[in-house]
Amino acid sequence: MQNLRDKLLKAGLVDRKRKKRIEHQQRVARKTQPDRLEQEKKLLEQRVAEQQERKRERDRRLAEEQKLEAKRRYERLIKQREEEARRRRAESERLWRQVKARSLAEASMFLPAREGPVEFHFVSRSGGIRSLKVSTRIAHDLSRGALAIVQLPGWGNARFGLVRRDIAERLLEADPSLVRFFARSEGDLVELPPIVIDPPPARTRVQRFGSRADGDRRDR
Repeated sequence: MQNLRDKLLKAGLVDRKRKKRIEHQQRVARKTQPDRLEQEKKLLEQRVAEQQERKRERDRRLAEEQKLEAKRRYERLIKQREEEARRRRAESERLWRQVKARSLAEASMFLPAREGPVEFHFVSRSGGIRSLKVSTRIAHDLSRGALAIVQLPGWGNARFGLVRRDIAERLLEADPSLVRFFARSEGDLVELPPIVIDPPPARTRVQRFGSRADGDRRDR
């Protein structure tokens, strides 16, 4: 390249000023080329660092969201378990109150020794109309709330009887379905008792055994 410029200079095709300008441009190009490469390298490194930082930020947000969602699921699970435990306790307490109420009713209920001339009607647990034949005095006590009619549940063998007012009040708090007639306030309308459909008793399988004679024949 140097020889070519010298030849051109000798031939008069290139003057000295132009030669110096070309040489200056070449020196500047040689100096600026490493700087440009260094700038491009730094720019590329900066872009890579920014991408990595954005990725770390996305990963951090995703981890926080997953952690928060796991915490919410755990709190929902704890709440469901607490609600289930409360429901079971409430159901257990309700069944226990029913057992105590039925024991109280069975121990306190009575019937007159002889039937009376008054046929006193009331609503049974299943919604049917039943009646007890009582005396005029007992009918008067029922109408003014001194006595109440209760029913012990049973599939096909329900039992009815009379209880005192204080027993009826306790039964209403524990199991209102047992009290079938109770005039709590004299002169007010009698509130209809709740209707309850008692489930049939669970069936039990009866295993049949052969007679002794059949067993003897099989042994033979």
